[in-house]
Amino acid sequence: MMNRWVIPGSILASVLLLGYILHRRKRKKADQQRWTTFWATVTTGFESIARSEIIWKLQRWEEGSAMEVRFGHEDAPGKVIFFIEESRPSGETLNRLKRLYSVQQMMVAIFIESNYPPSKEALSRMADLPRHAGGTEAWSRALDVWRRWRRECGDDAPAVRGQAVPVFRVTAAHSGKHEFHSTDIGQAMAAGIAGHLGWPADLKNYDFEIYAHLRYDTLTVGIPLTRKSINDSSVRATEQQAAQDDQPDQLVSAAIDDGAQDAPAGGQPSRGWKRRKIIDDSTNSLSLLDPAKRERSCTNLRPAVAYCLTLTAGLHEAPAGTLAADPMCGSNTIIEVATAEEPILRRCFFIAGDSQSVPIDKTYANLQRLPARRARIDVVRWTAERLPLRSDVLDVIVTDMPFGKRLSCADQLRTVYPRCLKEFHRSLSVEGRAVLLTGAAYRLIRREIDRQGQLGAEATHPWVCVRDSAISMGGLHPVVFALNKKAREVRR
Repeated sequence: MMNRWVIPGSILASVLLLGYILHRRKRKKADQQRWTTFWATVTTGFESIARSEIIWKLQRWEEGSAMEVRFGHEDAPGKVIFFIEESRPSGETLNRLKRLYSVQQMMVAIFIESNYPPSKEALSRMADLPRHAGGTEAWSRALDVWRRWRRECGDDAPAVRGQAVPVFRVTAAHSGKHEFHSTDIGQAMAAGIAGHLGWPADLKNYDFEIYAHLRYDTLTVGIPLTRKSINDSSVRATEQQAAQDDQPDQLVSAAIDDGAQDAPAGGQPSRGWKRRKIIDDSTNSLSLLDPAKRERSCTNLRPAVAYCLTLTAGLHEAPAGTLAADPMCGSNTIIEVATAEEPILRRCFFIAGDSQSVPIDKTYANLQRLPARRARIDVVRWTAERLPLRSDVLDVIVTDMPFGKRLSCADQLRTVYPRCLKEFHRSLSVEGRAVLLTGAAYRLIRREIDRQGQLGAEATHPWVCVRDSAISMGGLHPVVFALNKKAREVRR
């Protein structure tokens, strides 16, 4: 009689579980090779707006084919992770990524890992990352994306062409309590990359940068594709000349300043120093507003923030014939940024106005420097408290309302804000939208909206607030309101 081998149920279950785990790992690796991960830094508070632009530009764009896009769950304030179903992004994909104007800085992510302890044991794990996190292939794919991006920008360096071993530098930042500093993260990762991949490291003369951000227990590592922050570089010269006390976004500032080197004394600056100067690069919103060729107001609005305001107003989805206005235009940053998008330009008409002659003159001067198609903007000198427009004529109002010590005082705003809200309500069509950016005076807007809501049928300008959230704009924390006009109740 033949002997039968009986496998215990616990062993069989263990074998099946091990097979399932190996199968999942194999599928996950194949899936990772099919998708490319990108990491975008945005203005804190505008993460949802950045996601909507990514969907619009990559999935619903009128020109070209639609792309499959997924979003990660590792999003943090000021950070958006998304995946594109292309193992090696095409030139068309890279060109679309360059048009993401709500993004401050674009990076190709190499890996994202969690469960890092706050102790110094995490540093040894970081030094071993190039060997076990994605392997050499993940690093090579990210470097290939960087090379293709730089070639699209006209960079002809030997490292970009693949004719020389790339020299790198690690820049790190961390959020939360840890027993080590950002420089420790950078040193550990640089040693690991140089040891496992054979790439030389240099703090000054480097070809590309590797950025690592440890947020509590999650580490994200990527290669910046843009040589500077879009939001920072496009207006840095503007802010210096206008003496504005604004600073770059905290996350981007950490990436730029941590471990930064001073300019060499005498002689030619090194490659590392050149990257931190303003470079004429068509990969980002610097092409929207050239600070060297614009007339500037005393409180200039960042182009990325202005662009996010236009998306909040829904101009990218506006029907043909939409009439939009900026009643307090300043140097006309918001409308100029909106006209950079061809779909918006085709569907919308714009009116820019201000109460002072100096901003009007600057707006006219800026319009003369724009291409003819983008310069089709009517400019009017008016007061926002009494607009020379018929009732129910505007579809959208987008404006940066006065706030701060430079432009106003609290006593003035207590009367100006309610009058402006009433006039905006009169000028907008039913269900028209007003997007307002304001500072500490946001309480005045909330108070007026609540007061009108309590009046019921006696309300003269009722609103429906669809967005009321703060953003981080340097050291300031202004509030963005998106208000839909509500029809007045008819007494019976």
